[in-house]
Amino acid sequence: MRVELPDPADDAALDELLTFAGTVGRPRAATATAYRAVASDATVIQPFVLRDPAGELVAAALATVSPSIGNDQVQLNGFLRPGLVPEFAAVLDSVATWAHARRAQCVTAHISDPDDAQLDAWRAARFEQVGERQRVIRTVGDDDHLAHGAIDGAQIVELRDHPELESGAEALWRQSHQDVPSALRFDTADLPLLREEIGLAPDEPFPTLVLVAVTAASDVVGLAVALRRYPGDRSVVGHRMTATERGWRNRGVALALKQELLRRGRTEGVVTFQASNDDGNAPMRAINERLGYQLDYRLVLMRRDL
Repeated sequence: MRVELPDPADDAALDELLTFAGTVGRPRAATATAYRAVASDATVIQPFVLRDPAGELVAAALATVSPSIGNDQVQLNGFLRPGLVPEFAAVLDSVATWAHARRAQCVTAHISDPDDAQLDAWRAARFEQVGERQRVIRTVGDDDHLAHGAIDGAQIVELRDHPELESGAEALWRQSHQDVPSALRFDTADLPLLREEIGLAPDEPFPTLVLVAVTAASDVVGLAVALRRYPGDRSVVGHRMTATERGWRNRGVALALKQELLRRGRTEGVVTFQASNDDGNAPMRAINERLGYQLDYRLVLMRRDL
């Protein structure tokens, strides 16, 4: 059996991989179209597949590179039929070879709700656990009592209505990635501009669910970014970043911003908010728990240094 690297632009091949992934694990999306939407920040997507003699998939992986994480780090989702550890290791070795040729420093895998046997299969391919994340969700309905977010000494506004605050929001966007306690090792040298991350043209206004907390002196002390997850579906958004300027932490800024996102999102037809919390980010986990976010699934982060 030989590991194949299908053309990343081949939707039929990607659909086949995702269908297989859905039978043995939890892929990020069920179809190629949906996957490209949720991985819209990726500049590189590369599938890997291994087939048995009958042509059936027995192991597969999807590797991506995203500047928001760092161009020197490959992110990975992997899937295998139970018990086929050597076959899975062959796929992961191919990923490592491909990543090394790209001058990546490591490969970081995101594994949804794994059992011990799955983790052992990753370890057999020289991956080590480096952290955990939780995917949490918050549904909002007409009967929800959603309070206005309020901050003593600052007000919450939409960035689209205050273009003069973009430079302050950009500075906080970069600072927050330096400070986030994550095993993903965000690389701010590769981090795209906030405007680029959202996919906006130079003069295009920001989406309505990009909020900033600003003082009377026009200092941006908080930022909250929530983005639509799927084309044509305005009911699901994902929290991309909630940040507080270092000197304003422990003053309720992040809580108020998230309260305001929930309230404003409901008026725009949002039904589900999604977020990912690292196990070391106790303050944000406490905020989400207070606001009624519930666990959807856990992600174990495994890394193989190259």
